[in-house]
Amino acid sequence: MNRHNRKIFGGALFFGLCVFVLVPTFVFAQIPAATLPTKTQLENPKKVKIDLSDKIAKNQAAPKAGIYEKQRFETALALMNAEKWADAAFEWWAIGVDKQSAEFHLEAQYQLAKATYKLGFFNASLFQFQRIIKKGPAHPRYHKSVEWLFFISRKLTDETAVLEELAKFKDLDWPKQYRHEYRYLLAKYEYLRAYDLELRRLQQKQKEQFRALEKEESESHGMDFSATTLDLPASKPEDPNMSSLMEFSVAESELQRKTEKIADIIKQAFQYIDQIPKESRYYPRAQYLEGLLEFLKGDDQRAVNAFKNVVQVLNPEKGRFLDKELRQSAFLALARTHFGYKQYRASLFYYEKIERDSDAWLDAIFESSWAHFHLQDYERALGGLVTLQAPQFYQEYYPESYILLAASFFDNCRYPETREIVTQFEQRYRPLMENIKKLNALHLTAGSYFQKLTDLYAASSQQDTMGLILKVALSDQEIRKADAAVREAQNELKQIRLLPRPLNDSVYAKQLVDDVSLVLQNRLNHAGELSKIKLDTEVYHLQNLLSQAYRIQFETISEEKSVLESKLGADEVADAKQRLHPFSLSTDAVHIAWPFDGEYWDDELGTYHYVMAKGCK
Repeated sequence: MNRHNRKIFGGALFFGLCVFVLVPTFVFAQIPAATLPTKTQLENPKKVKIDLSDKIAKNQAAPKAGIYEKQRFETALALMNAEKWADAAFEWWAIGVDKQSAEFHLEAQYQLAKATYKLGFFNASLFQFQRIIKKGPAHPRYHKSVEWLFFISRKLTDETAVLEELAKFKDLDWPKQYRHEYRYLLAKYEYLRAYDLELRRLQQKQKEQFRALEKEESESHGMDFSATTLDLPASKPEDPNMSSLMEFSVAESELQRKTEKIADIIKQAFQYIDQIPKESRYYPRAQYLEGLLEFLKGDDQRAVNAFKNVVQVLNPEKGRFLDKELRQSAFLALARTHFGYKQYRASLFYYEKIERDSDAWLDAIFESSWAHFHLQDYERALGGLVTLQAPQFYQEYYPESYILLAASFFDNCRYPETREIVTQFEQRYRPLMENIKKLNALHLTAGSYFQKLTDLYAASSQQDTMGLILKVALSDQEIRKADAAVREAQNELKQIRLLPRPLNDSVYAKQLVDDVSLVLQNRLNHAGELSKIKLDTEVYHLQNLLSQAYRIQFETISEEKSVLESKLGADEVADAKQRLHPFSLSTDAVHIAWPFDGEYWDDELGTYHYVMAKGCK
């Protein structure tokens, strides 16, 4: 259904979002133009050399420090070597504010940023290093601070702020150990830019599709479940700068300009990827990124080739690298691509590669159930849905699973079960839809909106539909990433406030609190904006699913009436529409058949087969 299409047809473009996220709205200091390479340097093929030597930085223009100040400086270095980061941070801060230690101020600023990183305050350390970078090459630790951006990018949940900063240094001649990583990060940054533009471009098309769907629903009276998951609009693209999905409108000429700009950005990204050799440890990630870019460009076959290459180079037995999570993402990408082309058996081959410990496991079960449905393998389709109905996954958001259940039973003339499923769907999701509308009617700011969602979830029980609203939002990969980034900033802020005294009472600690509080607020705003758009879309989506459920209910009643009339007309006792299906409980050598009695065991999840003992003639 619609959520399913989002992953299939918003499709192949969006399944990399467990790895890549939208550019947030953080506010950071910008590098002055004077510190960037000059026009002469840019025109000269020789790139600007970067100095990563680790010489102590001293302010030669400042008065020479006294014996006490030099001893304090040596003590701070010793604390760093002893990995006593909190004590070292306090000493570096004290040196930085001591006028008598002006000779060491520049080095103290750099060492304090390092100590902040070592304390685990990665967001705060980014601010510290950016303040050094803002001063340009005049600061002796300018290039070393740029180097630390790499380390920070490997630690942050949302690394886009670091990517924005690193993208400013395209003309530096990086040492060998960073060249491949830097090219990969630049390609990733360009992908994010192109992806964001593509999301905006698709908004108008999505709005038009929703309107067309409304018209179709109001005029249609027949049932064609085979097309249900394929013809619905892809509701995936969500734009964090929109206040409401339904209010978005862009002129066609502007869309064309954005399309042309996307092509230019993609071309630049490919140039960076081409500079990453097969021997590099960043090659598998670059290949996965190439697949995403090919889909964004519209060349599905090249995308498939790239994803297959990822699978091969990450083969645990024959491959050159190991990255289980990335390999699973490539399998999922291939499965969804084949599904999008209605190659259901091929899609099932890849869906079955998704392992149970993968974050995409439930998605794979749900989507493979649709593939089985299209192949009219109802027993496997319904078996997958039995797993989704388990109590362990009660708050997971798969409303289309009810429609798939109802459609499967309807196709097999199981009318009582069909009506029961429709009733269950309405009882669960109509209150949810109404609660989302009530929440949206509060007109909260973006940050307050997301905070309200988390508060509702924390205060709710497992059966409470108010708590389920957050799970609806978190069914989107981008919002899951934004939520993780929010929690990261919250935890960092909490740890900063637990710093020991006297460091906790220092101006340094207060500055850390201010910096991370700004990050947290920006991330709350970003998560809130995404959640608002997602929930606006889901209200529309649930209305559409309710409409489909009522169509199923109407057709079910009509078929039951037809069966009853045939019985009365022929004076038959047997059901005129149903017959017994032959079935077998035989299994292979490593499995046994075990009757399901309503009890869910963890080791059985994902293995169920629904025996369709009777169905249509």
